[in-house]
Amino acid sequence: GKVGKGPEEKVRETVQTAVDRVREEKEAFVRRSEEELAALEKEVKALRRRAEHAGTEAREALEGAVHALEEQARAARQQLARLEEAAGEAWRDLQEAAQEAVARVRQHYEEIVQRLGGRDGRSA
Repeated sequence: GKVGKGPEEKVRETVQTAVDRVREEKEAFVRRSEEELAALEKEVKALRRRAEHAGTEAREALEGAVHALEEQARAARQQLARLEEAAGEAWRDLQEAAQEAVARVRQHYEEIVQRLGGRDGRSA
């Protein structure tokens, strides 16, 4: 009989632990990013509703800004989908681009709200 684990089995376990850790990190990053994006998309919908009740000139400007925000959010979702499909450590190469895509949506949203002079319709 065999007593204890052989070096090959220990290496296999170590590699599997590393693979699991990478997968868990990726899943946690995707989950956090998707949650932030979902919250932003909800705020963008509130902006769209606000645009519908604005005067003609303000509505046109706001609708254009909201449309651009929705496009940015779609692009960020695509980045996250690509990252989610990446195997092993390859996801890290896409992580920064995905973070930046979500950050751009957040920043653009904040700029629009600032221009409007307040955070009406935003849940705190």
